[in-house]
Order: sequence, then structure tokens, then C-alpha cells
Amino acid sequence: MNDNHQDTDKQSTLLQLLGSVLAAFFGVQSLKNYRRDANSNNAGKLIVLGILVTIVFVLIVASVARYAAG
Repeated sequence: MNDNHQDTDKQSTLLQLLGSVLAAFFGVQSLKNYRRDANSNNAGKLIVLGILVTIVFVLIVASVARYAAG
């Protein structure tokens, strides 16, 4: 139980946050990472990264559709 508190007390790195956003985007988030994110104070960073990942995804899909159509 002490290990869980130690994991959640540390700030997540940008790479960990991006990994969490991508895992959540595809619905494959591990329970350990979910708990780390839920107990952290990085909600704002997660939201911003989620919005950015969504924008990039939409731009990629639009580009592929435009390429396929033309």
C-alpha cells in the first residue's frame, strides 16, 4: 500500500501523461496508470493533452480522406 502512495505523490512526466491520454483514447488504460492519474493533480494537463491529441487525430483523418478523395 505504501508503494501506491509513493507512485501517486510524484508528478507525472509529460511522456507519462501523453501515454495515459493515448491509452485512454484507445480504451486500454491499465488500472495502475488509471489510479496514478486519478490521484494526481494533473487534470488540467490531461485535458489539454486530450484536446491536442483529438485535434491531431481529426487532422490526420481529414488529410487521409482528402488524399483518398483526390
